[in-house]
Amino acid sequence: EDWDWQIAINLMGVVKGCKAFLPMLEKSKGKIVNIASMAALMQGPAMSNYNVAKAGVVALSESLLIELKLHEVSVHVVCPSFFQTNLLDSFRGPTPAMKAQVGKLLESSPISAADIADYIYQEIAKGEFMILPHEQGRMAWALKQKNPQLLYNEMTTMADKMRAPRTK
Repeated sequence: EDWDWQIAINLMGVVKGCKAFLPMLEKSKGKIVNIASMAALMQGPAMSNYNVAKAGVVALSESLLIELKLHEVSVHVVCPSFFQTNLLDSFRGPTPAMKAQVGKLLESSPISAADIADYIYQEIAKGEFMILPHEQGRMAWALKQKNPQLLYNEMTTMADKMRAPRTK
């Protein structure tokens, strides 16, 4: 049920949005700006269904980038990390502790939605396809491209820490 919900919202919502607006975009030579997540690129533990849905948004965007070139429709995909949003209003995670942890990450982010929007606007103006608004996200993506095993090891360590019994 959680997988169906994540795929329906986070992947199929984007697919349906692209389908709905594509006829207009082809006439106007417009832009598609899909919102994925760093989870699409980093695959953090305990979020498999979300990671897969957001990775699907990246794959869809890569496909459209190529397929729509002839129609002069530009395609961009944004992969933000945590920033201040109302994400917790619809959050579905495996445990209440995870929801609390995500809440802390959202609240502690120094980057606002306005900052993200400004960055996206600037990167689209440069013609960038992959838009990574967070500096740490850009560094993590560069690391994964250069040495993916190092990142996989880090994610495994994170997962092990999440599974470890907590002592008081």
